[in-house]
Amino acid sequence: LFQCSWAFLVHFGNFWSLFLSGFGQLGTNGAAFLMLLMELYMGMIYLPIREKELGSLGFKVWLLLANVAINSLFLLFTLVLTYSWNAGYQTVGNNGLWPLLILRMSQQSLADPTGSTNFWGLASIPNKWYPLFFVGVFSLFNRMLLLGQLAATALAYLAFFKPELSFERLLPSTATLAQWEKSL
Repeated sequence: LFQCSWAFLVHFGNFWSLFLSGFGQLGTNGAAFLMLLMELYMGMIYLPIREKELGSLGFKVWLLLANVAINSLFLLFTLVLTYSWNAGYQTVGNNGLWPLLILRMSQQSLADPTGSTNFWGLASIPNKWYPLFFVGVFSLFNRMLLLGQLAATALAYLAFFKPELSFERLLPSTATLAQWEKSL
């Protein structure tokens, strides 16, 4: 239901996964439970700030648009890898809060590119490189390239270098959101 992949999208018609993949988490072992706890912890750090900036309805619209943007880029990555490397990439899925959290973390880091961020007390990483460093370290921990997180990071860098291409330009205006809230 929540996993976004070429196989689910094309073969089964699960188009809703483009919008909803960030709200489902797969996993049945203890490590998956620990990662879920870490997701929740990071979600409490990064997501309330964005909700405060946009308002509740604007934040919900942002979540849906962010999922679509991340998944679109993720699907592009898997399509390229499917045809250039290994056909098995069409079944690789994207789900869970991690891509959304990585997007917010990347946006916050790139908002102050000359600053630096402390990585778990081990090193101080320049904000301009912190999102790539973070995804790289987690890819090494998982012994695989985390395409969903890489897509989220790429979206943040795209908006940083080319603001006119940011998916956030698709957000409705504050006035439109207020009208929608009144009608609800």
